[in-house]
Amino acid sequence: MKLMANKIMTRDELYSAIEAAIIRWNLDGTKTAGSLTREIMLIIKHYEMEKDVIEELAERIGKEIDSQIVNELVKIAKHQDNG
Repeated sequence: MKLMANKIMTRDELYSAIEAAIIRWNLDGTKTAGSLTREIMLIIKHYEMEKDVIEELAERIGKEIDSQIVNELVKIAKHQDNG
């Protein structure tokens, strides 16, 4: 299984990675169903980890943007009070 570093896996790529693992397993003929299951679980874990990181970053960015908006609104309100 080759997972690309520094590249976010899309849902389609997740399906393709699982499909490729199943095809490789089927063609190999010597691996157990357990080895296929473990490989699929690793693929899913990788996808979920990426998703968690993206969600956390989006939350942090959202909070930072919200904070910046509030600060700008406070500046505008202060300027209007002084003006």
